[in-house]
Amino acid sequence: MELGETPELAALRELKEETGLSGQIEMLLGITSNNSTQYNTVFMVGYLVKIYSGILKAGDDASEAAYFHPDGLPEIAFKSHEKFIRIYYAAYS
Repeated sequence: MELGETPELAALRELKEETGLSGQIEMLLGITSNNSTQYNTVFMVGYLVKIYSGILKAGDDASEAAYFHPDGLPEIAFKSHEKFIRIYYAAYS
């Protein structure tokens, strides 16, 4: 999050930078934290974005980007992201 930026604007900026997609936030999924060897603790905020546009492409933090069926998700790198996925499925399945 940049100085003067709201959490919502930061999330949408990161979405654009990391995936090439622009979107609209539908709801807050949750807030959690992760331990980090580099930063000690990282505060994570998860938003649900269901309406988006653009062409999916990997940003500077990823070597590739792809869409996946919910039944065929790849290994998730961060526990916080797994938590946000579980929250989504609990509410929408």
